[in-house]
Amino acid sequence: MRALVLGLIGLATACGGGDSVSTSAKAPATAAEQPGALGFAEDCRQEEAEDEYGFLVTIEVCGGASSTESPGGDTVPQRAADTAAYVGSAPAEVLATALRDRLVLQNGCTNATPPALGERLDATAIRNAIETLPTTTLQEQLVSLLSAISAADEVCDDATAWTSGSWEVAGALDQFLVELSSADNTVLTGLTAPSGAPDDAANAMASILASLNDQAFHVLTARTNGIDSSELWFSAVHLGHVRGIRQLAATGTSPDLVTVGSSVVALDIDPLLLQSQLGQTVVNAGLVGASLEEQIVWATGDLLTEATPSTIVWGVTSRPFNYCSTDTLEQALAVPERAAVGFAAVAGVGERNPRQRLLGPPEGSTYPGNRLTAAFDALYPGWQQGTYTTKEGFDQDAAAAQTGGYGIDPTGPCEAEYADFEAALGRLTSAGIDVIVVAMPTSDPFRNLIADGDQIDREAIDRLAGVAGAGRAAFIDLSRAEPDSAYIDLVHLGAGGRASFTNTLAQSLAPLVGS
Repeated sequence: MRALVLGLIGLATACGGGDSVSTSAKAPATAAEQPGALGFAEDCRQEEAEDEYGFLVTIEVCGGASSTESPGGDTVPQRAADTAAYVGSAPAEVLATALRDRLVLQNGCTNATPPALGERLDATAIRNAIETLPTTTLQEQLVSLLSAISAADEVCDDATAWTSGSWEVAGALDQFLVELSSADNTVLTGLTAPSGAPDDAANAMASILASLNDQAFHVLTARTNGIDSSELWFSAVHLGHVRGIRQLAATGTSPDLVTVGSSVVALDIDPLLLQSQLGQTVVNAGLVGASLEEQIVWATGDLLTEATPSTIVWGVTSRPFNYCSTDTLEQALAVPERAAVGFAAVAGVGERNPRQRLLGPPEGSTYPGNRLTAAFDALYPGWQQGTYTTKEGFDQDAAAAQTGGYGIDPTGPCEAEYADFEAALGRLTSAGIDVIVVAMPTSDPFRNLIADGDQIDREAIDRLAGVAGAGRAAFIDLSRAEPDSAYIDLVHLGAGGRASFTNTLAQSLAPLVGS
């Protein structure tokens, strides 16, 4: 198989792209065509080009010739010992990112301009990722898959032809992932090729490809958490709340009040109980596992698009303002920006709302086989306006993990997080929404993980009160509202604690939201 793959590479290179591996008609970019090309010493420069597999990559060109070594010879990397050694490795991470871009962002008609992706992948890294696959079968499947993607790209201005070609791509990718992960169930299990009106079928196909895209990212990076996503679509929880709000609206009901935040909101607030206490329609849109940056993008983006609540209750703790994230708001904002251009050049798909590509039209049901919505269903059975199913007993393993994660000195105060949060509050209040920031319950054992933890926590909460005021939002401090016995780990309340806290929250909100 090595001879076959290298032969395909050589033929593609000799023919300027070649039909054997990539049938895309886009020619490699020249320095003149790339005003952003970077100059280097002497006559060396970096250029963007399409490699032999159809990936848009960065190559270094010196004296008119690419400095990227040709495949073969001593430059061929060692094949991984087995699939377990490959998944999660550096080459697999490269391939995960490359397939994400190739399946979703690089597709386009012959004359389409691929959207800006930021830093391009390195041609040598791509080749290494492919040639270190542990078996010739996997390598052969991947080369065939990439050829199928290029073929589908060539007909993206024809919704019917693109759907048919993309179904072939889906099948090839599904089999590649089965071979790589030895999975019993596949994304395509029980599915048939989308049919019906060409534009609707193409949109359904985009949903299936997005689901496979996410699955590929998980398999290759050895991530098993069904909540995480491919860094392109956000999480299953995020999309699930979009779907739930749409389904609620389809009944003629829109939420009056929406709670947002991380898992402390998702687990600690009972929306139906809060609804009964306030006499308003309430949705708990807390995002389990979300960073502050992801919460900001959700609250100021899709939430405003899908629902226009009178009130947003934003639950926070001092943690993201004392333990500074390595992620930036710019990185979080790039997720919906990339999703917006995904499938942009495909006839009948590109003009649709990005969420419709994943969830179907607002008045319709979700597409089957989407692992993001399947993961959300597993997390929130029945959804019930965001009611999370939690337990009562203390989870020692979770507490130990939290101890390890936060039993270090804080890196804050986190100035970027304070500034971004204040700006987000200002954007929401400027849109005419009443915003109430709530300091969520935190246990003494958590605060006591570090020296002076209680004081550091108090200083952050006091500062958040000022940030809320600057953003024209109200502020309620309930950080010490529940006893330590109400927690199931160091930061989350159990079922009893959730009911108690929701009643306390309702009493605090009532004078502010009316009935």
